[in-house]
Amino acid sequence: EVQLKKYDDAEKSFDKLIKTHPSYYNGYLSRSQFWLEKKDTLKAIEDIDKAISLDKHLSYAYAQRAIIKFQYTKDYQDALADMNEALRLDPNMSSYYINRALIKYHLDDLRGTMADYDRVVEIDPNNLMAHYNRGLLRAQVGEKNKAIEIAKSLINLGLDKESIAKSTGLDLCEVEKLMN
Repeated sequence: EVQLKKYDDAEKSFDKLIKTHPSYYNGYLSRSQFWLEKKDTLKAIEDIDKAISLDKHLSYAYAQRAIIKFQYTKDYQDALADMNEALRLDPNMSSYYINRALIKYHLDDLRGTMADYDRVVEIDPNNLMAHYNRGLLRAQVGEKNKAIEIAKSLINLGLDKESIAKSTGLDLCEVEKLMN
């Protein structure tokens, strides 16, 4: 119903589900997505809070709440606390590290940002986003030797020379030399 944009019907269905099964945390998490679709972040967070109160071991609930706080309310400290909790519960979820790196970047914690991207590469060596963002960060802080290492990784992952140059701050000639 949500996908069909039948919001009134969807809201009634969620209300019925939650009234019938008030301890079913997935009902609250699903409804939080519905609220996000309707651009109501406050209600989305309320439902995530309720789901967490029912089961404090839902890493994805903490991660979702962190993303909402990061993107919509710009509450970076609370977003970081939630993402830290998500990672405590599920320490091998690479997407959580990428999201935490973005939060840390907005908090000007560049070392922490890089550490999270490095962790993603440890967990998932083929994660293009982590390699790409590491390259951008290395270029930003002026670490050319590290940028060259990252460029080599991106070459091995099959990225084109223009994208590698853009993500590492190297010029095209340098990238071409590395590719040959």
